[in-house]
Amino acid sequence: MASTSVTHFQALRAARRLGERMKLTLGKELGLGFGTILALMVFSTATNYVGSPNIRASEDAAIELRFPAIEIARMLQRDLNYTQVKGRQAILAGIDRARWQEGKNGFDGAWNSIGKDVCSIG
Repeated sequence: MASTSVTHFQALRAARRLGERMKLTLGKELGLGFGTILALMVFSTATNYVGSPNIRASEDAAIELRFPAIEIARMLQRDLNYTQVKGRQAILAGIDRARWQEGKNGFDGAWNSIGKDVCSIG
């Protein structure tokens, strides 16, 4: 039993000596904390800098994929609006055959454009 308490006592003594050698003052602790935060910030910045080309490449791919679809949707909307205008013109022409024919031709042309836009989407 005496040998275990001596061993335990020696371990406590060694730990105390280690603590005395590594005594940190308040200034050292603050400096160590600040240095750690600064090192983490540098690491984060470097990681973001290295990863930014991947982000830029995926952004370019998304734009290349989405922009044509957006442009086709705009053309489809334009053709739908034009079809609406020409349909209204044909209806309001009433019995005036020349105005009705002009409205119908515009409506048919716009309707064909709608068909082309819908085909280019898929």
